[in-house]
Amino acid sequence: MHMKICVLGLGYIGLPTALLLAAHGSEVVGVDVKQSVVDCLNHGKLPFKEPGIEDLYLRAKDRFVAESEPGAADVFLVAVPTPLDPATKVSDLSYVKRAADMIAAHLKEGDLVILESTVPPGTSERVVIPRLEKSGVAIRDFLYAHCPERAIPGRTLKEMVCNSRIIGGYDRDSTEQATSLYQTFVRGEIYQTDTRTAEFVKLMENTCRDVNIALANEFAKLAEECGVNVWEAITLANKHPRVSILNPGPGVGGHCIAIDPWFLTENSTRCRMVSTAREVNDSMPNYVLHITRNLLTGIKSPVISIFGVAYKGNVGDTRESPAFKFIQLAENEGYAIRCHDPYVREFPHPLMDMADAAAGSDCIVILADHDCFHRIDPAELRMRTKFVVDARNILDHERWTGQGFAVRVLGDGSLVHPVPLDEGIPSAGLYSTDATRPVTASSPPSVPLLSLTGERGSSSPVHGFERGQSSREPHPGNTRSYMKRVCIISQHFPPEKSGNASRIYDTAVHLARLGIDVTVLAPHPTFPTGSFPRTWRRAQEGAVDGVRVVRLWTWQPGSGDPGFTSRMAYYLLFPLHALLWLCSPRNRFDVIITSAPPLFTGIPGYVLRRTTRVKWILDIRDLWIDASIGLGFLREGSIYEKVSRKFEEMCLARADLVGVTTEELGRRISSRYRVTAPIELMPNGVNTDFFRPTNSGKKQQIIYAGNVGHAQDLEKVALAVKSMNGTYNLKLLIVGDGDTREYLERLVKAENLTESVIFTGILPREEIPGLLSESLVGVAPLKRLETLEYAAPTKAYEYMACGIPFIGCGNGEIAHLAQESGAGVIAENTPEAIAATLSSLLDDPERREEMGRRGREYVAEHYDRRAIALKLKQQIERITWTGA
Repeated sequence: MHMKICVLGLGYIGLPTALLLAAHGSEVVGVDVKQSVVDCLNHGKLPFKEPGIEDLYLRAKDRFVAESEPGAADVFLVAVPTPLDPATKVSDLSYVKRAADMIAAHLKEGDLVILESTVPPGTSERVVIPRLEKSGVAIRDFLYAHCPERAIPGRTLKEMVCNSRIIGGYDRDSTEQATSLYQTFVRGEIYQTDTRTAEFVKLMENTCRDVNIALANEFAKLAEECGVNVWEAITLANKHPRVSILNPGPGVGGHCIAIDPWFLTENSTRCRMVSTAREVNDSMPNYVLHITRNLLTGIKSPVISIFGVAYKGNVGDTRESPAFKFIQLAENEGYAIRCHDPYVREFPHPLMDMADAAAGSDCIVILADHDCFHRIDPAELRMRTKFVVDARNILDHERWTGQGFAVRVLGDGSLVHPVPLDEGIPSAGLYSTDATRPVTASSPPSVPLLSLTGERGSSSPVHGFERGQSSREPHPGNTRSYMKRVCIISQHFPPEKSGNASRIYDTAVHLARLGIDVTVLAPHPTFPTGSFPRTWRRAQEGAVDGVRVVRLWTWQPGSGDPGFTSRMAYYLLFPLHALLWLCSPRNRFDVIITSAPPLFTGIPGYVLRRTTRVKWILDIRDLWIDASIGLGFLREGSIYEKVSRKFEEMCLARADLVGVTTEELGRRISSRYRVTAPIELMPNGVNTDFFRPTNSGKKQQIIYAGNVGHAQDLEKVALAVKSMNGTYNLKLLIVGDGDTREYLERLVKAENLTESVIFTGILPREEIPGLLSESLVGVAPLKRLETLEYAAPTKAYEYMACGIPFIGCGNGEIAHLAQESGAGVIAENTPEAIAATLSSLLDDPERREEMGRRGREYVAEHYDRRAIALKLKQQIERITWTGA
């Protein structure tokens, strides 16, 4: 859709929206009343930080310009602030009114006006449209829709593209035109309704969140009265399949949740629950100050250090932050306040670095759950009095108490016990150096294991997920323990696009959300694509979605299909570097997880398991040695095979837990090697929130998305497409890269298939669900080798999650997956057999739709990565249990 679009308001929502529209082909003029914002953008700078926005700006800048006044356009999009009057709790619509008046001066018949700003129900009809009609153009002669934004800072671009959207048009034409515009960049579902309902829905969503947070905050207060740790209680309550309690905190902030409930109720006299929830959440800074005041009783001229003034973790946004109220209340009581926040650029109160903010202070109060706070070394802080109030439960409490700090956690009343009056009553949840509180249960956590036969406690070698068992029914585990520190060592991690890179990313993120302190060690991005610049940096540290990521130097092959020496240098230098990094006293962990292949990632796990008390989980995704022999990369009986076999045997004998992706893989390992540790099934799985059907229209294409490698019979699929094109005019989309891409491209050219077989290369992960959804069938053509019978390709799970059937080749696990899910068909590894199987699916749309529905239900029930991560967390707790 190529048109001229004028976006009014270039803030956290307006600017990303404008750049997305420009990046997808529209000419966009961004308008902002702040000249500083306009000048900043026109000089190639951005007024705020947001993940991915710099790259988006570079893609969009040739079709984007910033101005201080609007002009004629085909579409006007309003994304201006709608603040709340703090005195009256009534919406301030002055910015919306001004934007409507500015548009009216340029409005003409056929133009589309979209309001994204959040407003009270009825605002479009009562306020905006009448002002637009002052242009002389009546509604229906111009189009109008309300399309509320659904994105949060820190994830704005991803959520704008991937989240579902609500389109509320004044009439049918308005709804359809607005839908067409958003479909240019939105991959999520788009739902259509009327304008007033769209206004109501946005407010209802955020009000629901506000009410649920208020309930969690009430639970936190009650838990302190009852002597219960609310964080443990919430974790256990959420094991119930129909319960989802949020986390408590020091209050609610941001541009939506703290404001929208008042918009919903400003003209109502009947909404007691909504207003009560607002009052509960608005009072939480008072409650946190009450806790702090009790700790500081008797201290002369107390100083409070606030860590985190942003309204939430890992962002620099301070709008409606609870820190504002806490600071005002504390200063009114005479406390000296210092503030530290590594994400915030500007704040009314002076910001200091961490050391200066803590120096000579009496109490640190954690108000934002920035991931970096969990890694603070308290030994480096020079405080006068060592008190900490953790209102977000983000700190490593054991580490702080070990340095002599008394840590008070919001909602933890587990140290309240009846005591004689003359002994006094300890403060609820105060973790002081002389407090004795068990951090583990007095017996191992109960984690019943399911064997291949489904019998609990079976001696079968593979446990955890019985085929057909629901992954959404977790076994009970011990949650009463300090935060475990886990290091995952993987040769691949995003932005690399391999299946295991996404698997490790999802596993790490879900473990972090389950309360594990996760660090990932990975090389700098490079092989197998060879498309990344080489670097000689020894180590580079960052954070991705709550996970600490440390990039370590290794040899980086300069091509996608390197020679043996270059490949082995890449595989060997990384684990050796990881071992050196882990030998530092600063880098201590409870559990190390090494992901193989390559097999050599097990080097640090093996050495540290022999020399330290760390526990080791050996994650095995395939039989690397057998597959290399079967594919001709390794000669059977060679010295390389013998050394590799011996090292694999040593690793399997030393690990505390062996994870396998399929049952057949577990059987083969246990039959070949002597394995003393439990073998647990940890499938590849799929992120069913990310990979899901979109509203993309179907195209006459089939798709392969994954590594273009030697294990795939893609040339047979290409030749099958060639034989079918006289009837179906079918295209094969190959998304990805790998060792055999150049060979396949030569084959495609020689067979005159360049119009039918399209190589996209590696694409942004966000684009994959849309491409899968618009395809008719996915293909997973494993070569029919005995050494690959254990494999269940990740791509098959992704196809099913996006609601499309798949055609597989090979036998073993992939055949089981196709049969049990009802979402796949297995073909022989010949062009003729693949073509015949494809034809039968293409000729039967109802069958394809039914198979797609079954596949989506199957993976959501059995292979969701959140549930797999929960199982892994329980295994981590089991192997690290040490008794009372």
